[in-house]
Amino acid sequence: MIREGLRLLREKDEVHQRKLQALRHDIQIGLDQANRGEHSSFDEKAIEAIRSKGRKRLAGQGKLKTSTEYSGRD
Repeated sequence: MIREGLRLLREKDEVHQRKLQALRHDIQIGLDQANRGEHSSFDEKAIEAIRSKGRKRLAGQGKLKTSTEYSGRD
């Protein structure tokens, strides 16, 4: 039992490390792009485009909450 628990903890840590490494890689790509001037402004129009894309994605998964679900009202 203890060996299995240790194996699972080690496996979980390895997955976490891979995710962290991938995140660091993605951040470096973004920094490199910004240093080359390859960026756009982050304004209300960009925020709404992101929200719209997310809503479409969630709607496709059947996970889009209604405004009453967000507010806690029934």
